[in-house]
Amino acid sequence: MLCPTGASFSEAIGRGATGAERTLLPMSISADAITGFIGVVLGAGITGGVDIVLAKRAEHHDAAAARRLIHSELSAYAAALEHVVESGEWRPILLDELRERPQWTANCDRLARDLPNTTWKRMDWVYWNQQSFVARAQQGGTHPSLMANPFLTHVREALKELESLDPHLSSEATIAD
Repeated sequence: MLCPTGASFSEAIGRGATGAERTLLPMSISADAITGFIGVVLGAGITGGVDIVLAKRAEHHDAAAARRLIHSELSAYAAALEHVVESGEWRPILLDELRERPQWTANCDRLARDLPNTTWKRMDWVYWNQQSFVARAQQGGTHPSLMANPFLTHVREALKELESLDPHLSSEATIAD
């Protein structure tokens, strides 16, 4: 590309008004521009950091709520199974209670991300076998307490594992906790 003087653009840049060679210095950057740029970078970094912390905190609280709900559901199962072991009889409403698992269905995805692998496997085992346990109980044949006792043991172990992760879930925890 040619300038009006007939010289190429690159040649024209290298000469001053007198035609003498000059050195090109980088554009000077003002202190205000540097301060503004640093402010933008810091602001973006702080905002991003706060967003990450808040997201992790929300995820932690969601997982804690899911553990509490599952603990409550398993505690109800344990109480129902303890009744069967002590009385030696099934109640139809008890089997309906054991068949339902709304908290597991609603919260298992949160727990899968939150629980240690061994605890997850125990929870999954209890809930996976819950349906077959209820089906076998409805068929009869085996004395109810003989059938309920091993399953109750697994439910209690699952409760203990949840309590080990969250001391507020323990049956010894007080209202003040």
